[in-house]
Amino acid sequence: MRIRTRFFLAFLVTGLSVVLITALLAAAGFSRGLDQYLGQRRVDRLEVLAEQFGAYYEMHRRWPAQFERVPGIRSGHFKGRGLVLLDRQRKPVIGEPERNRRYLSVPVMFDGAIVGYLAHPHSQPNFDPIDENFRNQQFSYLLLASALALLIALLVSWLLARQLVRPILRVAGFSKHLAAGDYDKRLPAGRTDELGELMTAINHLAEALGQAEHARDRWLADISHELRTPIAILQGEIEALIDGIRQPDSARLNSLHQEVKHLQKLLNDLHTLALADAGTLRYHFEPTDLAAIARSQTDLFERPFASAGLRLETDLPAAAMLRGDPERLRQLVANLLSNSLKYTRPEGVVRVSLSKQGKHWRLIIADSAPGVPLPERRRLFERLYRVESSRNRSEGGSGLGLAICQRIVEAHGGEITATEAELGGLKIDISLPEEQL
Repeated sequence: MRIRTRFFLAFLVTGLSVVLITALLAAAGFSRGLDQYLGQRRVDRLEVLAEQFGAYYEMHRRWPAQFERVPGIRSGHFKGRGLVLLDRQRKPVIGEPERNRRYLSVPVMFDGAIVGYLAHPHSQPNFDPIDENFRNQQFSYLLLASALALLIALLVSWLLARQLVRPILRVAGFSKHLAAGDYDKRLPAGRTDELGELMTAINHLAEALGQAEHARDRWLADISHELRTPIAILQGEIEALIDGIRQPDSARLNSLHQEVKHLQKLLNDLHTLALADAGTLRYHFEPTDLAAIARSQTDLFERPFASAGLRLETDLPAAAMLRGDPERLRQLVANLLSNSLKYTRPEGVVRVSLSKQGKHWRLIIADSAPGVPLPERRRLFERLYRVESSRNRSEGGSGLGLAICQRIVEAHGGEITATEAELGGLKIDISLPEEQL
């Protein structure tokens, strides 16, 4: 059964139940009220007759032999039907009361004292034609109102079911577009109920899927470019050697070797990042001196920095013990120093500092110009992202180093951020706990 039909039947059954219960209660209340009204009117009429019998008794000092001898009894409402006149001892004077039948009685007064009773059967219907017509008319109106209410309930149930199901059907149709790979469409916003929250969540899902698709396309394009460039160079050099255009001297062979090393590093970085994303990158945590690792790496980079015309400044404590993977932390520091070496302008400064803040060690690597604009700083840790607009590999690396650094820091329970450095360039701020979280 479709959800629209379920909603419709639920609303219809609810509406019909309310209408029927209301109609039954209204009919019962009307009947009871009408009976009370007619009963009170019968009491009033009996009291009027009792006054007439009291006046007759006052005039004649006795009871009449028949009801018809009392003035006004013929034209009255009862006309003597079912009436019983009793004396003060409740003995019959006119008429004979039936056994096992309840009677409504009113006293007949004379000179402030009760001289008799006038009784009429309590259960005897007392509808005159006007009362009967009024009752039937009211029941007809009630039946008509109930029928109209049922029709309204039917219409409202259909409209409510349609109104509730419409956004659900819209979400279902939108989900089919998502399944087909169409991430550009959006559901209308503006609802403030639970369905509106669902639509907003699905819009966010569509946006996330679209961004993931664009990232995947960009990822494939960047990988293709990074692989195509060294392979094209290798192919050209090898073909030139085969054709005899170039001689296989040490310079040519060294150039080929450098391209192979670059290609191997790129593949290794891609493999490392893929393992980190899949959560299968192995770590061997043990007590590690982060200061010793930072000191050894800065010593290794001292000559390349000097060759590039850069000044390397360090501020490292004697020891900085934490629980970590020495090889991954060494890779972390090396990637950050390599990044500064590639992008910092000649005669610039690269500053490495390590300090204790609470229960965390804070490692900062800051360099001088050029800086990185804020919009691009937010994307620095994306894989294969590079700040320079050109694709010239001589100006930078593959764009995987910072992405790998982020995975290593997160695996150690730490945080890594990129901000503007006081030296005018980029500052990478890393916070690592003393113990693995």
